[in-house]
Amino acid sequence: MYTFVGYVFPFDPADLTDRASLRRELGYGPEPLVVVSIGGTAIGKDLLEMCGATFRIARGKIPSLHMVLVAGPRLPTDRLQLPPEAEVRAFVPDLYKHFAVCDLAVVQGDATSTLELTALGRPFIYFPLEGHSEQAGVARILRRRGAGVEMKRSTASPAKLAERIVSMLGTNVTCPQIPTDGAASPGRTRRSGAPRRCLTWTP
Repeated sequence: MYTFVGYVFPFDPADLTDRASLRRELGYGPEPLVVVSIGGTAIGKDLLEMCGATFRIARGKIPSLHMVLVAGPRLPTDRLQLPPEAEVRAFVPDLYKHFAVCDLAVVQGDATSTLELTALGRPFIYFPLEGHSEQAGVARILRRRGAGVEMKRSTASPAKLAERIVSMLGTNVTCPQIPTDGAASPGRTRRSGAPRRCLTWTP
């Protein structure tokens, strides 16, 4: 038995609704923006490089497209084979701010990135690691909530991903909002005088 108290985020989505001002603060212009993040580990190297190849194809259809590829702290950028016209960053503090202003995100299927994007109401494409039990569980939650678009790395190609990116840019997110006040919940629900354990995860 448990009481689901909501998800815990390091931000309040209500504070990030002025996307135009936040874009200027982060140094972005009005061009279509795609943010790619692979969780900061080397296992995402192949996905990041595929997104780099995708960028060239998608930019042929949308010349003003801006793609930011975030390698993270554990994947050196000098190990990546990416087109010079793509913006590559080794580490981005407060990545959720960049998610908040993007027109589309491409991420792995980890809980942090996908649920932050869901809470922020941004469209995203996610690639769960195939055979990874935790990310399979996250994918089930996302499918149930109707959040994001799932793709498989084993069947994806730069051309297929570029087609999906172009079709999703500018789309509206219609999935229901998720509870974001988990950190503020005191977990004081009691039954028969005994404390009830409150978890921050959902089955």
